Amino acid sequence: MKLDFTYDIQVGERIIKVKELSFTDVKNLCKSLMFRSDLNELKDVFNKLISGVCVENGEQLNILEKIVVLLNLRGLTFGKDINISYNRHNITIQNDAILAAFNKPINVIEFMHGDAIIEFGLPHNFVINQNNIANTVYESIISIKSPIYDLNFNKLTEKEKETIINELPGLPFNEIYRLICAQYENYKFTVSIIDNTSLFLFDESFLIFFKYIFDANYQDVLDLEFALRRFLHFNIVDLDHTPFPECRIMFIKFDKESQQKKEPNVE
Repeated sequence: MKLDFTYDIQVGERIIKVKELSFTDVKNLCKSLMFRSDLNELKDVFNKLISGVCVENGEQLNILEKIVVLLNLRGLTFGKDINISYNRHNITIQNDAILAAFNKPINVIEFMHGDAIIEFGLPHNFVINQNNIANTVYESIISIKSPIYDLNFNKLTEKEKETIINELPGLPFNEIYRLICAQYENYKFTVSIIDNTSLFLFDESFLIFFKYIFDANYQDVLDLEFALRRFLHFNIVDLDHTPFPECRIMFIKFDKESQQKKEPNVE
């Protein structure tokens, strides 16, 4: 019997089911992040990572949900301590502290347009700015309620949302964009010890941060693979299906047992 184990991650009132990263997943992720700093490339890497671990229910994740999922995934895979070297000092940030700053309810924006109430939440793009105001509005819309109809947008594609919204006469995109930015401007986490560096919801800071905390040393990953194959007789199927943390635990236990066997018996 094959059981696909998943973790439940709660973001506000929503439960998101995610799968663990296997050894092969982590190895491929490290290769994907090597030498990459372009924001569009990083967006693609982390969107693919999220798509690979989330058990889909038909609804796309917004930016806050993506951040919470990735932070939880990082904790599950590499541990809850985030170690950063800064000015020749080693600094430890607790993963849970960042989660506490962002994993909170989303306050829906209600915008009156004629006789309709349009609800907006959060966009799903990792970085938003004034160059993509229209897309931000399309991504953020949740529903339109009027005396004669009630439309839910949660499972619509961006193209379908765009078609419907563009049929609304005189919708003030710039005003709605400013409302969305103002509503969530306090969603941030500041690391005072690192020159008050802050992680914000809408800018590139999280993409750069995720690259840093997910970018394990590729040589270390290869060394672990070599040890698993040579000493524990792992094959490609094992590496594809065994969660990365369990691979590390098994090798640590094997190494500890091997060291104990080497110690001379004292009688």
